[in-house]
Amino acid sequence: MKDSVTTQGNDGVFITNNTQVKPKNIIDAISEIQQMFVQERQGAVIDENFFTSNNTLEFFEVGFKGAFASGIIAALFTPLAFAVLERTIPVFGSMEPSRFDQAFVLMMATFLHIGYALFLCSLGKYYVGHITRQMINWLAYGVTAGAALKGFIIFIFYHWLSMKVATPESVAEFLSRGVGWVSVETLQNVYWFMLNINSVLIPAAHFVAIATVVFIAIPTASILWGSFKYGRVKKGF
Repeated sequence: MKDSVTTQGNDGVFITNNTQVKPKNIIDAISEIQQMFVQERQGAVIDENFFTSNNTLEFFEVGFKGAFASGIIAALFTPLAFAVLERTIPVFGSMEPSRFDQAFVLMMATFLHIGYALFLCSLGKYYVGHITRQMINWLAYGVTAGAALKGFIIFIFYHWLSMKVATPESVAEFLSRGVGWVSVETLQNVYWFMLNINSVLIPAAHFVAIATVVFIAIPTASILWGSFKYGRVKKGF
């Protein structure tokens, strides 16, 4: 986004662009949205070219990268969390996890992604003013695209792993190359670990797909509610 220059005229306060400052992350983007929200709420007259095509790409990129990265990290924990819940792999050295253990591993698989979505819920209350709404919209477009691509990749990847890579035949063939180099006990442990993980890959893929829909729905609902309230204010309700 660009730093603003404020000038005073006979018709009010005018804000135009100056030097280029690109938002580096979601915090920077939301901070700029908050600043613009304050300016527009106070009646500042914003240059109609303030939010340029370059700015739209910057906000889209920030939203895309943030949603994609947080989703990938969370998705990688999902099969492990499911395996713990199914008691097929140990957690904290036990094959009988307590409810706290189960809640902890499930939180590890969902907290980062859903927490990110809840953080984005703050956007709805700033959905006022032409420029502010443009900034929010393009950030949201990026978030939606990043989350959707992540969900698609993980869904396909986990199905591919389950049907082509983690099958008993494929795992046995791969581990056979370690005979004579690795102890039989270790190879057997790896074999059963891979089969246990394979049993939860498909459920994990569907869970990631559902979590992706929830992730997109949370900030979208907030923005739609903000848009609804903004429309009511403009109509004088």
